Amino acid sequence: MAFKDLNEFLADAHLDLPINGTVYRVNDPDAETGLVVQRLMEIGAAVHQGREVTEAELDDVEEGELYERVLGDAYAQMLADNVTWSRIKHAAVTAMIWISADLESAEKYWETAGEATAPPATPAGPNRASRRASAAAARTTRSRASTTGTRASRSTTRKPSPGRKSSASGS
Repeated sequence: MAFKDLNEFLADAHLDLPINGTVYRVNDPDAETGLVVQRLMEIGAAVHQGREVTEAELDDVEEGELYERVLGDAYAQMLADNVTWSRIKHAAVTAMIWISADLESAEKYWETAGEATAPPATPAGPNRASRRASAAAARTTRSRASTTGTRASRSTTRKPSPGRKSSASGS
């Protein structure tokens, strides 16, 4: 059995984003843009989990350039229509979520102005320096040696204190 051409049953993916009464169509990005978005989202998730990211992991793609790549032709239309930067940014991040995750996640982000993806407020844990210090202490602190079988058993009879008379002597 031979595979059918993908175009026969898979429609071109796109995202329609309404802003100020105009619907801007964001088309499925090229592979390079998709990979860049996927990598950036993975880095963002790692940072959110507390991992430090090196500069080498970050591409030198400027924010505006990335948004232009993600939004495609819709970016130029938005600029021509004088759409504000915050709306362009929101549209681009929505598209990035759509590219890296799925339509449902992108819709949730779009509808909540990004608030749905914010992590719940949790008390701050120990900072990185204290975690490292704890880990170093755990590696250098000696564990207590076993005391099983090393103590002499105690006698159950008590010796009289000096200066006290024993009740058994009858004095």
